[in-house]
Amino acid sequence: MSVVGLLAGIGAFFKVRYLHDKAVIDNPVFRLHYRFTSAFFFAACVLTTAFNFFGNPISCITGEPFSRPEALNTYCWLHSTFTLASQEGQRVGTEFAHPGVGAEKSDSEHRYHSYYQWVPFVLFLQGVLFYLPHWLWKMNEGGRVRDMTGGSRGTSIGQEGARHDHCAALFSYLVQTMRYHRNLIVAYVTCELLNFANVVGNIYFINRFLNGAFLTYGTRVVQLSDEDQEDRADPMVEVFPRMTKCNFHMFGSSGTIQKIDALCLLPLNIANEKIYIFLWFWLIILSVITGLALIYRLAMFMSPTLRLFLIRRLASPSKASTETVVWRVPVGDYFLLHMLGKNLEGFLFNRLMDDLAKHLTSNASEAEERRRGPLTRQTSKLSELMSSIDLFSLPSLPFLSQPWGSLPFLGRKVSFLPPNKNDRDHFWLRVLPVSTCNQPAKRSTFNSDMSVARLLSVFATLLKVTLLQDKPVVDNAIFRLHYRFTCVFFLAASVLVTAIDLFGKPIDCIGDVFPQRRVLNTYCWIQQTFTVPFESHQIHPCVGPPSSEKRYHSYYQWVPFVLFFQGLLFYLPHWIWKQHENGIVGQLTEGRRGFDLKGRDATLWRPLLSSYLNETMGTHGYLGVAHVTCELFNLVNAVGNIYLIDLFLGGYFFDYGWQILQRQSLDQEERRDHMIEIFPRVTKCTLDTYGSSGSVQRHDALCILPVNVLNEKIYIFAWFWLVFLAVVSLFALLYRLLVMTSPAVRHLVFKRIGSTTSDPQSMAILSRRLAYPDCYLVFLLGKNLQDVAYRDLLDDLAHHLDHSHLNC
Repeated sequence: MSVVGLLAGIGAFFKVRYLHDKAVIDNPVFRLHYRFTSAFFFAACVLTTAFNFFGNPISCITGEPFSRPEALNTYCWLHSTFTLASQEGQRVGTEFAHPGVGAEKSDSEHRYHSYYQWVPFVLFLQGVLFYLPHWLWKMNEGGRVRDMTGGSRGTSIGQEGARHDHCAALFSYLVQTMRYHRNLIVAYVTCELLNFANVVGNIYFINRFLNGAFLTYGTRVVQLSDEDQEDRADPMVEVFPRMTKCNFHMFGSSGTIQKIDALCLLPLNIANEKIYIFLWFWLIILSVITGLALIYRLAMFMSPTLRLFLIRRLASPSKASTETVVWRVPVGDYFLLHMLGKNLEGFLFNRLMDDLAKHLTSNASEAEERRRGPLTRQTSKLSELMSSIDLFSLPSLPFLSQPWGSLPFLGRKVSFLPPNKNDRDHFWLRVLPVSTCNQPAKRSTFNSDMSVARLLSVFATLLKVTLLQDKPVVDNAIFRLHYRFTCVFFLAASVLVTAIDLFGKPIDCIGDVFPQRRVLNTYCWIQQTFTVPFESHQIHPCVGPPSSEKRYHSYYQWVPFVLFFQGLLFYLPHWIWKQHENGIVGQLTEGRRGFDLKGRDATLWRPLLSSYLNETMGTHGYLGVAHVTCELFNLVNAVGNIYLIDLFLGGYFFDYGWQILQRQSLDQEERRDHMIEIFPRVTKCTLDTYGSSGSVQRHDALCILPVNVLNEKIYIFAWFWLVFLAVVSLFALLYRLLVMTSPAVRHLVFKRIGSTTSDPQSMAILSRRLAYPDCYLVFLLGKNLQDVAYRDLLDDLAHHLDHSHLNC
């Protein structure tokens, strides 16, 4: 994909979205974080990365002619140039040539500048951090507002009857779920707190990244504008120097070490300094705005008067209706109403507020009845409906094809049978297996012939937020960390390394009078470079005179393949779980996931699902065992990949992260990079050819490996991430074992999924008498069904279990 294409994709963040196309689920301050700020970080990452790959990020000048200036540029870019602290703050052109550039002395303090290699990675990480609260909020909101306002957002003409029906359905839903939206406001406020922590934390993170120069960066730049041009000590030049020093060592013809002193120009830092100047001012402004937004949110919690003002600002509902609703509904329900007011047409929202005010007024004296009223009314309506059905006329209904009525349901036949001919107030549903099923269960298959390009395009969609209406939830958040985030990371890393190997410059060798440079580079890349044991006097780490002990480095050729294999390993447990789950949750909740305001076929669907679960109770053991096995597989995957990488890198991976943390407290010149022995940036290579007289000529080459700069950063992240993933996967497995063995823990899970919508007695009965596999299936249904539907389902199951227990 071209750079222009990437920037065009980032431009979608700034697209104006109309209400008719997409529901509003947050406020402008929230959007400043995940739209503007996140898009800026991603765009800056793309620009700096493009400059690194397609531009000329460094150009070095030597006093004497050097045969390979391109190799010198590559070396100085990889090995961090430096400036002299003693030369900073003096007059340019008289006392020194450039800020921080001058003659070295024995006591000169070197200030190394290696962070510009990390700038694209850090910018990308910051963009992800600013998008993360929005992603979490969308996962918790689950498309609720979109479904509740579908067809009534924005301004529309005509269809008065349809809009009236929608308003009535919306009112009915709000009445039934009143006091059940506390989790919604908690999730939103948590994400707002994350936004504030994000912006403040990123200021300190950048300050640490730039060695403590960022906190006062903006104020020093402002002060600089008042000084004379010749007297200025530019802080931007100190942080992002444009001219630096670089020392390159190599052996001469007689074996003497030659020091090549180079003056390096860094054009990339012109872009870096502008990026971080803007970031200083923007992050300060954003932190102030976000802090004020939190104060506003706190005031909204504490002040009903402010809530009254905000709800009236959206439309023009009557003052009496607004006061009744605002003073009598909890904050969670008010928050949902406020979001609905942002999306609905004004007259529809006014009508909704009036209807809610009338309902609250009529039930003001019976708070307990109002809490349980929706369930009572729904049950009474269902009883009235069922008592009015003539069971002996059921064959005339369009969906019934046999006497007494039957219809297929999940590969079984559901028959409507009365307990006796004189009882017309109740009916029973009998679920019978169908041996000759015309529609066999679909099984997903894995095409082993799928091309790599198509496989990567499939995995690229794994990070997309999927709403309940689009896809059922069949696992938990920690499970998704494995097959979504971790799998995508390894596959993306494989693609990046492969791109550098094929289209970039993975190796650059300096030989002694060898005319065909491209042949030398290709040979040394294919035939393995090597290093010698580390000694303090070497010109480069592990590069020196020939030694009997050599360490060959050929595994960097295998890095893309190993990364791709690891990505497949982290996707495998998810694929196995999908094979065993076989779409049963999707079939049970088809058309009823998310928020269905009209409650279509509710009187028929709920008895069908309850009857199916009652008849198949005790037969879902494979489901519980398969999920626990896949969670165990996830833990083994995380731990096993740590051992796999350690084996692949020759035993240097286990303590890699600790070595990095310990190295941060040392001076630059005292540091011995633990990973340079694994991914060396400078290595040795020998090429043997025949001379004119038939004698063997050995060509000694010094090879620079730019690809290892990317490799070491990939494995730095992999170390920290895999350790974290192994810990959370272990806790997830222990939690699963507790749920399997403890009814008390299952009761807590029922309360967490059902929130306050379910009867505590029903949840207690289910947690004690349902086996774990059946409980787990009910848990999954609770993650997909609407609150009211899930509450009624739990009550039905508890009633059946209690009735069966009494009969026994």
